[in-house]
This record gives sequence, C-alpha cells and structure tokens, in this order.
Amino acid sequence: MPQFERLLAPVPPATHAQPGIASGQKWSSEYNVACWARGRSSEPSTVSLLVRFRDGSGEREMRVDRTVCRQEASLLLSGRISVQASGRIEEMTVWLVSEPACELFVDELYCQRAGANGAAASRPILAAR
Repeated sequence: MPQFERLLAPVPPATHAQPGIASGQKWSSEYNVACWARGRSSEPSTVSLLVRFRDGSGEREMRVDRTVCRQEASLLLSGRISVQASGRIEEMTVWLVSEPACELFVDELYCQRAGANGAAASRPILAAR
C-alpha cells in the first residue's frame, strides 16, 4: 500500500550541532523524540514517526515509533534514537508516514538531545574508526 509522508519540522541546528567534529569523524548522540497527534481513519492504518538526517555519509532515516490509527484516536509516538554520524550533521528533520486513509492532526512535537540538561550531553560520544 502507498505511503503518505508529512514533513513535521526541521530540527533546529543547535539541537544536533557538535562543535569540534572533524569531517568524516564518527560519533554518536541520542535524541528523545515525541509526537502527539489526533488521527482519523476509515480502516486501521499504520503511522510511523521518523527522523531523517544528512551527514558526511549521506542521507539516513531512523524510525522512532510506530502505531495503528483506528477510526478516531489520540496517538502518542515517542522513543529514543541513537544517531551514528560521520562528520557534521547538515540537516535533521522529523516526519510522519502513514497510509493515505489516515488523516492526521499534529498537536505537539518534541525533539531534544538526550540528557541535554547535563554537562555530559554537551560532548558527543566518539566512535572508534
């Protein structure tokens, strides 16, 4: 069945920026992502919350969460993802993907680096080459 993709928002660069990362340097960081939405569907439809990002290795996509929308429903899709990046993240965006039968209304969207209020969150975890 065909999928309908909705760009919810670009993630602000300050959320994923890592000063001092060299081109091609491998590192990882975790993000908490959540979306509260209302859905309406004439038949059960799968809804997925995705994060897409572009770095030195190209474009990649990670599924945060997936649920099923039935008739009229309130949906919470949330999770923690671990992004393995190469060099600087040039762009990060959040998407909802569903079957065309599902009509979605987003109430709130959240994307934050995990542990962002702690000192350790300001340093990326460097991966071995």
